[in-house]
Amino acid sequence: MSQFLRRDNPSQIIGGVTSTSRPQALRARAAILRAVVDLIATEGAAAVTHQRAAEKAGVGRATVYRHWPHLSDLLNDALARTTLRFLDPAPGALLDRVEAELHRVARDLNSTSVTALAAAVIDRAQFDETARELRDRLVAAIHANISQAVREAASTGELSATPPTDDLFDQLLGPLFARRLLSDQPITDGLVHRVAHDTLGPWLTRHDGTH
Repeated sequence: MSQFLRRDNPSQIIGGVTSTSRPQALRARAAILRAVVDLIATEGAAAVTHQRAAEKAGVGRATVYRHWPHLSDLLNDALARTTLRFLDPAPGALLDRVEAELHRVARDLNSTSVTALAAAVIDRAQFDETARELRDRLVAAIHANISQAVREAASTGELSATPPTDDLFDQLLGPLFARRLLSDQPITDGLVHRVAHDTLGPWLTRHDGTH
């Protein structure tokens, strides 16, 4: 399971199902969503149909249609089970934390299944409002973590100032996504090191106390 793009967010397993729903219906819904996430991860979003979801989940096609008459809703609910994690609150120097986190993201994105899930979220967000809201929530969570981390680093003197969160988000994660999603090349340790140091280096406080 990916740590950056994590599957099976428990809060999303039974989205849209009331607390009075039968346990059997809840289990079927969860199995279908797991099956769809696996299909997206292994074959891409275009491979998802009601029939394929039913076959992979081991349920009847009518069961899938009963929960999701529209395929777009099924795809969105499946993708909503993923969460993005980057720079969660933790002790340590910011540069060290960022480089370690980028190495973890690189390992995840170097996996075809994680790349497929990320691509599905990005692609559907261009045309589907629900998918767009999901993407925005995922991105907002990372922005919040970055903002908190740089504020703390600035307050302790590790950073000479607080860099813009939007810029850090783009400069830290953009090159990794470009390498995997656009160039279809593996993310190397050298790239991770350069991205971390080139992005944060100008903001680090030197030992003599100057910028």
